[in-house]
Amino acid sequence: MDLFEEDDDYEIIQYRRLYTVHERINHILAWDGHDFRVRFRLGRNVVRNLLEYIEDEIASQTICNNAVTPINKLLLALRFYATGDFPITAGDFIGVSKSTACLIIRDVIVWP
Repeated sequence: MDLFEEDDDYEIIQYRRLYTVHERINHILAWDGHDFRVRFRLGRNVVRNLLEYIEDEIASQTICNNAVTPINKLLLALRFYATGDFPITAGDFIGVSKSTACLIIRDVIVWP
């Protein structure tokens, strides 16, 4: 019986992961024209024109906590639809979590 009584003295301590902020890649500048079109299925000028139409609707209300920029939101949604893949892979490409990627896709692609 002493064996079981000693187990109560130990606690399992779970540590949280450290909060890290990763710098996001500027995909407009990172790829040349051909590679950009291959990854997003649209050219840079088309993406910039499209962003002008929807930038106010998809812009974050805050600048705190490393908020995702409107261009990265648009590129994440375009990447999601260009590849037909899961939101987690599009989120990994832009540098956000799966839940954030799902929210961004929902916010960018709005059907009237």
